[in-house]
Amino acid sequence: MHALWAVLRGRQIKFPITPKERQSGNFAHLVWPQIALALATVAGLGFAALQLARGNAAYSLGGLIANGFWSLNNILAMGNMIRAAFWKPDWESE
Repeated sequence: MHALWAVLRGRQIKFPITPKERQSGNFAHLVWPQIALALATVAGLGFAALQLARGNAAYSLGGLIANGFWSLNNILAMGNMIRAAFWKPDWESE
């Protein structure tokens, strides 16, 4: 809205334009929250499985399975972002 208002008033836009060419480098710093959340999810499922195996009555197999499927859904969704951060075109990796 600010940019549109600046253009309508005939003023110059005050933010830099995003470069359109491919940038090279490591973009792990952009997806560290997704990586951390995926690892925490796997650790949580492992903890719940361990508690279930120990016979803790607060944990059930049905709950573990339901949460496992939901966790898999979330990890697959975040996995696309994580893979995109590390993706390189075939011509660049050679």
